[in-house]
Amino acid sequence: MLLRRFTKHVKDQNWFAVWLDVCVVVVGIFLGLQMSEWNQGRQDVKWEREFLQDLRGELERDLEHLNSVIEFQSSKGERLRVAKMQLEIGGEPATNEFAKQYDAAVLGNNTFFPANGVYQSALTSGRIELIRDKKLRYRIMNLYGHYYVRFMYNGEIYDHRVETVALEQRSYFDPDLRTFVLWDSGVSGEVSANLAFLIRENEIYVGLARALEEEVSGIISNLESDSTMR
Repeated sequence: MLLRRFTKHVKDQNWFAVWLDVCVVVVGIFLGLQMSEWNQGRQDVKWEREFLQDLRGELERDLEHLNSVIEFQSSKGERLRVAKMQLEIGGEPATNEFAKQYDAAVLGNNTFFPANGVYQSALTSGRIELIRDKKLRYRIMNLYGHYYVRFMYNGEIYDHRVETVALEQRSYFDPDLRTFVLWDSGVSGEVSANLAFLIRENEIYVGLARALEEEVSGIISNLESDSTMR
């Protein structure tokens, strides 16, 4: 209909009507684009709000898991220190009593692996850029791209070292022979060195865990106060 009217106006050389038809078309296109952009903006804001809410829930679960890991590892470190102290005050490793204490200190390990489904979904879809708060966006990306990666890498190393010592129970690592040697009398120093090694690894891991706990807690606090969550 508009095209027929436009054609008629051209044939009639009614240039004012032609100009008016063109204006109507241009304004219509402009309004349509504006409406489409406005609607897309609403959808983006809705996605951002839902994403941040889901991410907050995921991080809260991570924080709960992380706190349980810190509690376990702190207790493990204390057991390791007690076992080492027993040797230093004259205990012998080749006794059932110490062996039980050693097992209680060494066996078992609990390390942290985060959930990342919500974040990965946003990252792979490219929608992570829809988070308008750049500081918050970069902090979230740094958490998953640096803090979590670094912590899991250290956790794998720590797991391996604990498993190696646990698998070689009733033995210690002889640096000269470069192998594990069974406990016997007079090896308190070597067994104590093993425990010192595990204590150091435990302290490193707990320190990293506490730093990660602080970062995750900080991001959760940001999400709680972020206006886009409301």
